[in-house]
This record gives sequence, C-alpha cells and structure tokens, in this order.
Amino acid sequence: MPADAAHRRKPRIFHGWWIVLALFMSNFAVEATAIFSFAVFLRPMSEDLNISRQAISWVMAARRLASGAASIAIGRFVDRHGGRWMIAGALVIASLATAALGLVQNTGHFLVLFIVIGLSAVTMPGNLLTSVPVQKWFVRKRGRATGFVTSGFGIGAMVFVLLHQQLIDTIGWRQTWVISGALTAALSLPLVLLFVRRAPEDMGLRPDGDDPATAPVAGARPRPAYAAEQSWTSREALRTFSMWKILAAYVLVSFAMGGLQLHRAAFWEDRGYGRDLVATSYSIDSLIFFLAILGAGFLVERFPVRYVAGFAMTFTIVGVALMIAVNATWVLFASAVLLGVGQGTSSVMQVHIWPAYYGRAHIGTIRGYIVPAILVAQALGAPFAGFFYDATGSYDWAFWISGAAVAISGVLLVSAKPPHRSAPSPTAMAAA
Repeated sequence: MPADAAHRRKPRIFHGWWIVLALFMSNFAVEATAIFSFAVFLRPMSEDLNISRQAISWVMAARRLASGAASIAIGRFVDRHGGRWMIAGALVIASLATAALGLVQNTGHFLVLFIVIGLSAVTMPGNLLTSVPVQKWFVRKRGRATGFVTSGFGIGAMVFVLLHQQLIDTIGWRQTWVISGALTAALSLPLVLLFVRRAPEDMGLRPDGDDPATAPVAGARPRPAYAAEQSWTSREALRTFSMWKILAAYVLVSFAMGGLQLHRAAFWEDRGYGRDLVATSYSIDSLIFFLAILGAGFLVERFPVRYVAGFAMTFTIVGVALMIAVNATWVLFASAVLLGVGQGTSSVMQVHIWPAYYGRAHIGTIRGYIVPAILVAQALGAPFAGFFYDATGSYDWAFWISGAAVAISGVLLVSAKPPHRSAPSPTAMAAA
C-alpha cells in the first residue's frame, strides 16, 4: 500500500469521538462548581457567613459577568489555535479556586474566588471551550455529538447535588468545597491533554469521521454534507435578522433561568420541604436533564432546530407555572421533570443552533460576540429574584416574570428562520 494511502486510512475510532469523551468528562467534573450544584450550598453558606440571598445572588452574577468578559477573547482564540491548553489551564484555575472556597470568611473572599472561577470560562453550560471543538469536528453528526458532550453537565449535576448534600450534612460545606476542587482536576485534566485537538483537518481527517481519501480536492464536486453548510463570517452573521432574534430569545430565557436555578431549592425549603427531599428532586431533574440532552441531540438531526427549541420552551413554561401555582409534594417532582426536559433540550439547542445557521469556520468568533450578552442576562436573573425575595418575602413575582420571559423567547425562536444568501462568501469558503 502506498505510504500516503496508509497515512490517510480511516482510523478505527474517529478521533472526534475521543474529543467528545474528554469534553464530556470536563463538563461532568466542572458541574461540581456549577450554579445548579451550588443551590444546596446557598442556605448553609448564607447562614454561616451572614450573607443575604441577594448578596449571594450578586456574587453569582459577578461570576457570570466574568465568564462573559472572558468569552470575547476565547472564541477567536479557539477558532485559530484550538482549546487543548486553554481548557487544561482553565480546569486548573477552576479547581484551585473551588478548593479555596472552603477557606472563605466573608463576602469579599467569596466574591473574588467566584470571579476567578468565572474567568476560567469552563464551568458554564454552553461555554466556548468545551462546545466549539465539537462544532469543528462534526457536521452531519453534530447534534448527537453536542448532546453527548452536554450530557456531562446533566450527569454531573445529578451526582454532585446528592454528593454535595451528603458531604455538607456529614463534614460541612467548607470541606465539601475542597473535595469538589480536587475532583474537578482529577476527573478531567488527563483526557483533555491526551485527546483535544483544534480541527479534524489538522490531523488529516474529515468531519464526522468520513474517509480522508474521499475529502474534497480543488475542482472536485464537494460531498453533500459539506456542500450544504455555508460558513458565515462574524460580520456577515451579525447583519442577519435571525441572529438578533435568537440572541434576544436566549438573553430572555437565560435571565429567567438564572434566578430560578439558584433560588429554586430555597423556594421549596421555604415552603417547608426538607433539604434531602429537595436534593432528591434536583437529582431527578438532573437525570431528566441528561436524558433530554441525549434525545435532543438526535431530534435536532431530524427536525428543524427552531422547532425543537420551541418545544423546549413549552416544557419550561409549564414547569415554572406549575411550581408557582401549586404547593404540593408531587409538584416538587413534576416541575423537576418538566424543567429537566425543557432545560436539557434547550442546552443543546443553544449550542447547536449557531453552527446549524452559520457554519463551523468562524463559530468560535461568532459565539464569542454573543455569549457575553447571554451570560450578563443570566447574571442579572439571580439578583433580580433575590431582590424580590428580600422585598416581599416571596419568589412568586420574580418567577412569574421569568415564566413570561421564557414564553416570549419561545415565540422568537420558532420564528427565527435560517438565514440564506445566494452564494458563500470567498472569505468563509477559504477559512472552511
């Protein structure tokens, strides 16, 4: 066999799936520090440190704002150089800052450490570091690959909510943070360093594991999978109406869920439900979240992404309304299921819709411009809910407003049709 043919031979397991495994474990591990898992820390930390819920909400907001600021530079960097070393560095920073949370004595310490975690930009669902590589390595199978990677957050949330609650009850919240920091690094760093690479073309491969021997050459007719995808530059994408509709939709839903995710555990505890019962409902939410993520990854390969996104918003609206309107144990679990379906599906759509509409060549740069706005909205949602609680003694008004925001976002998403143009731009074609 000629040397070049052997070099171009299709690997037994496409390297993109090893990247999916590495990024899945990264997302699983960082869920130890995530907003969802932090919910079980809210009351014990608030009481021990004498910090109001609104103040904790602003700390969480600062973390998200820091992630948004970091995302602006990260998107362009990942497009050009890949995310291997940046992800590894971010995981080290996040792990050390998480362990240091066990030493905090006041709001200032808490704030600084959460800003550092935010600047690592690896601990938020949909973050550029763990999502852009998948979008580079897959086109036809992008939905399922995105679903598998994103499911790390679902499984991580399911595990860490229960683990954190047990550890807090046994050894206290300070030691729990130290253990979480160690786990974050140990579970994720080795695989990231071993497998993550920038793009399949860097290794002589094609997206989706297609045979390199059939890769398009100059003057040849491109394969249908790649001919169908047009890559837009960031400047071109920002000029489309669909871009602003999608951005507005995810700004609204991020604002809504930013408050609800952080304060939901306290909401149920304030109604008289025990912490163990609430933690169990969170675990069920996480399980459904995980299953919804996997299902959404396959759904989006068969149905238009905007309709699947609208489906997600419908479940979220019903879950929020039921939670506020009915105070019953069955609602604690029913709303967890509904929100798990809605938010699990939405977490995949929020990542998948951008390359589906604008291609993979400049996807890091494009999302680098829009992710900060989404994170700012999510950041403001938490103190918004905390303000209403401190002012009225109830979360009801804040959560009803959140439900309305989700409803509007659903309408925007369903109406956001894919952008079209007569031919791909020369710049986009050259970079693809």
